[in-house]
Amino acid sequence: MSLGVMRTRWLPLLLQGWLLALFLLHFVAIKIGAVPRWTYTAVDVFSLLVTVVLLVYWREWYARVPKIWLCLLVSGVLMALASCLVNAVDPWVGLSGFRRYFRFLPFAVLPWLWGVMNVSWQRQSGLLLFLLLLQVPLALHERWNVPLVIAPGDHVVGTLSSPAFLTITMLCAISVLAALWLHARISAVLAFGLMSVLFVPCTLNESKSVLILLPIAALLPWLVSVVQVPVRRGMALFIWMLCAFAVFFPVYDHFNYGRWGYTLWDFVFEQQRTVSYLSNDFNESLPFVHMSAAEQSQSRTAIAVDDAAAKPVADEPVVASSVPAWSGSKQARYQQRIKQARHQGLMGAKKPGKFDSIRLAAVGVGKMPLRGALGAGLGNASLSRFEFSEGALAKDIEHQRPDSTAISLLLWECGFVGVVWVLLLGLYLLWQVLRLVWRPGRYRVAGSAAAGVLTLVGVSLLYKNLMDSAAIWGLFWYLAGWLVLLANTDAPREQGSAA
Repeated sequence: MSLGVMRTRWLPLLLQGWLLALFLLHFVAIKIGAVPRWTYTAVDVFSLLVTVVLLVYWREWYARVPKIWLCLLVSGVLMALASCLVNAVDPWVGLSGFRRYFRFLPFAVLPWLWGVMNVSWQRQSGLLLFLLLLQVPLALHERWNVPLVIAPGDHVVGTLSSPAFLTITMLCAISVLAALWLHARISAVLAFGLMSVLFVPCTLNESKSVLILLPIAALLPWLVSVVQVPVRRGMALFIWMLCAFAVFFPVYDHFNYGRWGYTLWDFVFEQQRTVSYLSNDFNESLPFVHMSAAEQSQSRTAIAVDDAAAKPVADEPVVASSVPAWSGSKQARYQQRIKQARHQGLMGAKKPGKFDSIRLAAVGVGKMPLRGALGAGLGNASLSRFEFSEGALAKDIEHQRPDSTAISLLLWECGFVGVVWVLLLGLYLLWQVLRLVWRPGRYRVAGSAAAGVLTLVGVSLLYKNLMDSAAIWGLFWYLAGWLVLLANTDAPREQGSAA
């Protein structure tokens, strides 16, 4: 098959199917169960198809991809393989971890097979906008019609798997719309109308992250282009942001004051509440991390013996700070009691905050030099639905929520080398953004939009494990590829559409 036919006919269809799978398969297969659960693996099938296409036509793109970008991608894969080899990770566990981190990596070089933006890209943008708008009626339905089990906002997820993922996705879209309006690519009515509609789910799912992420989404595209765009356009975005907050605060308080007993304003300005949200002063020791395989086996046996002899702890809350630092089987039994208390939802049991999970990961892997460098091995800290692909440390450190954020999981499984790799990747993408914002036409628009989206994703790595969201993680790699392609394309100074 010729490359021209692939570009114009099959590749657009492949990408449209991929976008539909990213946004709809979790909802259809897992949430409502309309199709068998195994169909969700179609997301991975699309990645395999793209990999095959790239291998078949490798001569068409390999020479044109910037070598720094290619080296960054390859170095990430090599780092993961080294982590698996050093820690002797089970092959199934390593394969599961590799899938989690790198299944969308082929999309980071796919844009070079297409070349410059064209009509097909605009069609993908239209489909993506439709899928984003679809979240709004679903969020409204979930807020008022889904039976409540835990908390009302926890069910407002749209077609995604988490309220936080829905918020991050909507705010990334708002950032792109802000960039398009700043550079006069769409009208004010269309821009602010779509931004307001897309912000609706963010007001319904009770996500406090809006307090930090909304200013980034609304203002950063303006700040990186402040020299090129009129001040009145930036001030209009600032006023829209204030109006959005004016709606968000009372709506949040309406749904949550009866539950928590304090307003969102109290949360913002009472330091103790804000600090406890980020860090719960969780200070458990790490009994299994520093043991050999034989010692780990003995400790698990001690847990089983103690559990058999122990009294039930169903109604006995456990507070970490009130229990001494036992050793041996007593320490193992205490760990088991903590896990039982959490699973039963007892109010007395602490759980680590966002920063706690990162700190505990750094402490856990930092005790051993080699593990501190390369982590415990790809997939070794991750739980799984299947026992054969569950990490060796997953059960032992489950109470520390290693997958609470992307950075904490990266620290556990890839060590400090993994964090450095992410920083280098981010710095390189930031450099591409700065190159674009000083170029004319659609390149400047792309740079302005990418500044907001890239920063939102970077900050969110400290807030949620974005690798658990196929939509966010897949689009990040795909759009990162387009960002690098545009920044390294010598094209005429055209004023064509940037949409």
